[in-house]
Amino acid sequence: MASKSNRPKKGKDGKYHKQAYIGKNPDGTRIYRRFSDTDWHNLILQIAQCKADFQSGKLLKEEQEAKNPTPTLAKAMENYIDTCRVIHQQSPDEYSVATIAGYASVCRSIIKSPAFAQIIDKPVSELTVGALQAALNAASFPDADGKRLSPKTLRNWWGLLKPAIDTYGPQDIRLDKIKIAKGKSSKPLVISNRSIPEMFRIALEIDTEFFLYIFYLLYHV
Repeated sequence: MASKSNRPKKGKDGKYHKQAYIGKNPDGTRIYRRFSDTDWHNLILQIAQCKADFQSGKLLKEEQEAKNPTPTLAKAMENYIDTCRVIHQQSPDEYSVATIAGYASVCRSIIKSPAFAQIIDKPVSELTVGALQAALNAASFPDADGKRLSPKTLRNWWGLLKPAIDTYGPQDIRLDKIKIAKGKSSKPLVISNRSIPEMFRIALEIDTEFFLYIFYLLYHV
């Protein structure tokens, strides 16, 4: 450890400052980082820890994550649309102008929807099937004025949500479990003893709270 005589003087901000070599890139270029602390011993420890993190690969991973923070659900959709625009410029047949304009309109609708208020600004990496299913279910219910989204509109919403979450969301999220509300069937739905176990199974796969909700409804039928 450096003696007091080898220590630099503190700066005007009351801290020690030091630039230190921490390792080399794969191409052989030397890497330096600047460090500062009010305590000299803590500064030396910072440098030692940084060198250790660089050798283990942890430092580069943390710096890469800091440069590319996980986007929110709203930002993930916007990023996906921007990607579609770039692809369109390179290959106009891939995404038409009308498709991109439709995505942009859908994105604005989802962001404004009260049903998505709880998750729209949440990091997309933290999304769960249960939270997403709950938002889609809420969007399918009538609003305060009695208006409700058509099944076609919900499918259009899902047409943007799914690829955006596939691209930026958690790798283990099971989007195949999501159910989109459908139009009214001409045949009445009859709940039988044979269909109840299957309904329970599907509800439990989606989310525990959703299972309890279905259980409550069926119990009071």
